[in-house]
Amino acid sequence: MRLAVLALGANLPFADSPAQTTLQLVMKELQGLESSRVLASSRLWRSAPVMAEGPMFFNAC
Repeated sequence: MRLAVLALGANLPFADSPAQTTLQLVMKELQGLESSRVLASSRLWRSAPVMAEGPMFFNAC
């Protein structure tokens, strides 16, 4: 079995959904993949952009 760690982040809306909703949908889609298994996931957290201006980021791992 191969292991992978994914780090996700978004700060812009996608298809009229806020960044937080987009990340939640992505995490749900990853859990539904038949060819893989999600062993653990973090809560969403917010962080400021680094070396750039813009909205706060929502992050997950």
